[in-house]
Amino acid sequence: MTVNAQSGLFLLKLLAWLGSAAALLLLFYMQFAPALVHLTPVDGSRDVHPGRAFKVRIGNAAAVRHINVSLRNDAGDILPVTFDIDQTAKLITIEPVSMLEPSRAYTLCLSHLSETAWLRRMLGDGPTSVSCASFTTRAAPAPRPPKAGAVVLVVAGQHSALASYYDEILKAEGLNLFDSVPEEHFDPESIGRYGTIILAGAVLPPAQVQRLQDWTTNGGSLVAIQPSDDLLAMLCLSRTGKSVSKAYLRANAQVEAVRSFTHPLQIHGRIDLVGPRADCGTGTSGGGSSPLGGDTVAVAGLYETPFKPFPAPAIATRSWGRGTITGYFFDLAASVAHTRQGNPDWADQDRDGLAPRRPNDLFYPDYLDLDLIGVPQADEQQRLFANIILSKSHIPLPRLWYLPGNRRVVLIMVSDDHATSNGTASFFAKLSRRSDPNCRLERWECLRATSLMTPATHVAPDLVRTYHDQGFEFGVHVDTNCKNQDPAKLANTIRRQMDEFRDKYPFLEPQRTQRLHCIVWNGWTEAARVQQDEGIRFDMNYYSWPPGWLHGRPGFMTGSGLPMPFVTEDGSVLGIYQAATQLVNENKVPQREGVRTMIEAATGPDQFVSALVTHYDFSDDYGDILIDEAERHGVALISAAQMLTWLDGRNASGFTEINWHEGVLSFTQNVAPGAEEAHISLPLHSAAGRLVSLNCAGQALRFDEVDIKGLPVASFPARAGRCEATYGNAAQLGWIPN
Repeated sequence: MTVNAQSGLFLLKLLAWLGSAAALLLLFYMQFAPALVHLTPVDGSRDVHPGRAFKVRIGNAAAVRHINVSLRNDAGDILPVTFDIDQTAKLITIEPVSMLEPSRAYTLCLSHLSETAWLRRMLGDGPTSVSCASFTTRAAPAPRPPKAGAVVLVVAGQHSALASYYDEILKAEGLNLFDSVPEEHFDPESIGRYGTIILAGAVLPPAQVQRLQDWTTNGGSLVAIQPSDDLLAMLCLSRTGKSVSKAYLRANAQVEAVRSFTHPLQIHGRIDLVGPRADCGTGTSGGGSSPLGGDTVAVAGLYETPFKPFPAPAIATRSWGRGTITGYFFDLAASVAHTRQGNPDWADQDRDGLAPRRPNDLFYPDYLDLDLIGVPQADEQQRLFANIILSKSHIPLPRLWYLPGNRRVVLIMVSDDHATSNGTASFFAKLSRRSDPNCRLERWECLRATSLMTPATHVAPDLVRTYHDQGFEFGVHVDTNCKNQDPAKLANTIRRQMDEFRDKYPFLEPQRTQRLHCIVWNGWTEAARVQQDEGIRFDMNYYSWPPGWLHGRPGFMTGSGLPMPFVTEDGSVLGIYQAATQLVNENKVPQREGVRTMIEAATGPDQFVSALVTHYDFSDDYGDILIDEAERHGVALISAAQMLTWLDGRNASGFTEINWHEGVLSFTQNVAPGAEEAHISLPLHSAAGRLVSLNCAGQALRFDEVDIKGLPVASFPARAGRCEATYGNAAQLGWIPN
């Protein structure tokens, strides 16, 4: 950002002209004068999404009387924009009227006239301050061949900066059977191979919409995120012309596929208010929403507060021929990303007054509804989305389970060793003693952990080697002396301390997991990008803290109990996972009760499947409490490195060559290294009847029948190769239950 305000010269002239007493009054007044505190994208940014909005944080919105915004391309052409000033949030949102061109340079400038501008004019310093940022948009996506055997297609809208995040949501939900294509490369003539199409903010021309309608009529399941008017018409709905930016959804208990979602869930981002079309009659309301058009059903109602409904749905569905259309009236990907990573408009602010800047500042004080901290709201929104996809599909779809085997919870044991005399070694010895001598590391049967050690911590290299060979993880706990550091300095600190650690223990693999001392943070994702550039792939800095904010409540600060990759405001998915540290010994949450509550939230009827990162530092007995509660509940204790290996393997696994014919589902399982212990689920019922037999890699498999968030499924171990699942009448096929 460049600023041309001549502030120093102006102030000197002003002080001389007014005299000391008046000058003091003026200085007091000028602290409320506007200041352009932060502009995104920052000057010099590259790969900016051409459909995103721009944000400017200002010091005092009320003092700004005139704002001029100019956006120019590299040819000097002025492009029209709209902008809005949020006085409460002290935020200016700027949106180009037309989408920007790919691979092109632009300059965004703002000039503002403040309450004190008349003084500037009087003193001849000019009436305005100007701030500019130059940036380059990302290249247009290149066309690529379709993924073989995919049965779900994501069409990423040009105007949706986070449309790429739907890929990550589907992978997190185990639906690794999809392909994705940018809106500009969408081929409506090729959609016959897909059973489900997700329009992620895509706005299609009438001919393509007609092709989608025909496809839906023939049995397709269309899911439209923030649907265009012609798709709204398919739902017998229309826009009211109003929208809200904060709301909740509540699942409709009358809709079988979502009735297990009993908690209100926060929505972040713009929510369009829709209502029934006059030409469609009356439909079915859901939750608190008013009756909808025709035979439209609200899958989830929209709520102003957890218990005060809006007269509108959050999600609605309608039959269309032999298929269905489902509409989301908010951007699910943006809501999930913002719930997980916090408010991007609060980046680089120390909002809790407790230096340095930490990730919790992105939530403080009220971006997270603390009354719902016990609910993993982002995870629940994703699972509701998955249930809709599975229940609307005309064929049964295979799905990867979240954790190895049929586990519902695991504790990722990570200590921060601040130069204790024997903390790491004695704790690792305890875990080793309490492990079964015949435990299998790859099955998470051994009690294992990670130790992040400050540079001043010393553990003998021979001892480190011994425990490393047993599957324990060691790394440096990077220390910034609890000071804020800009990205360049933070990168240097991480690099230097990791190099020093490598010199002490050269036999260790390069460090891939990290939690910074004092959990220092930059930007919305800048600190994550810095760590990624230094080889870190598993970040644990989102940390449930401070105590005065949490008030002793255990839960999910990020609305999630499972790691997922970071995503930037421009929709770039980073190669580093965000894994929130939810079990913390120093946040005043009752220790044993907090651990037990989080474990039982996963194993109980809510099924809040979680991989819970822990923090203990050998200053109390919290580590022992974690071991005790894990053993009492049969929960695995693993290192962060083990979790990373599993995530990489699971995300690289999936299903191809899916075929459905006369009640037989055939598909190929691809099991990547690291995911050998994966389990698969299949719907227990289909249009052809009940699942009666399963054969994988030439062998008949037994399966367990379980209920997952209201959907009855068959669960069985993954095996690489070809599978056949037969559905039909059990009596006719001679089926004998397991």
